[in-house]
Amino acid sequence: MTEQYKKACAEFLHYLKGIRQCDIDRIPNKLMDLIRRNADPEHKCDFDYTLPLHDLQLMDETRGLIAMICLNYWCRTNEEKQRFIEHLKKNELKYKLKQYRKMLEEY
Repeated sequence: MTEQYKKACAEFLHYLKGIRQCDIDRIPNKLMDLIRRNADPEHKCDFDYTLPLHDLQLMDETRGLIAMICLNYWCRTNEEKQRFIEHLKKNELKYKLKQYRKMLEEY
């Protein structure tokens, strides 16, 4: 596992401090064990996990991990999954536009 993903595991575990226990319990134990074993113990997570997700300064890898967990374990119905996938598509487009603007500003 890369250093970035080890840091993402650490951020994810810190993020879970703001999540209801019933939602954490929906994540398979094997996956939680994998994340705990691979989390970088030296990575300092100083964000306020009580803030909404979009306000947190998280690594892209952490956001990807949260999205994967949400899609596979926190969305309860196919309808919820489809809404979440549409939300991800909109966010991806916004992210790409932001990257293009940044690239243009550099030139």
